[in-house]
Amino acid sequence: MTEDFKLRPDQVGDLALMIKNQVTSVALLQPSETFGALFDASPIDMVPDQFLLWVVLLAPLTLFGAGPLSIDTTSHKISAWRRRRQSTL
Repeated sequence: MTEDFKLRPDQVGDLALMIKNQVTSVALLQPSETFGALFDASPIDMVPDQFLLWVVLLAPLTLFGAGPLSIDTTSHKISAWRRRRQSTL
């Protein structure tokens, strides 16, 4: 069995530092009248939009683990299905 992925405290600090750098660099590049406008057509605003998208998609996996999406779970389900199928034949 594999262990669940856990974030170590130093990894959390590194992640927080990367997020802070990303947010501050984007804040310095954006004009103040468009700051905070998500999903608009400006090419400058694509970076925060994509960053938000990846944070939303990867945060649950990071916090709660892959669970039913993991390869181990999928392979166990397939092998259990094959065993049940062979036992009924």
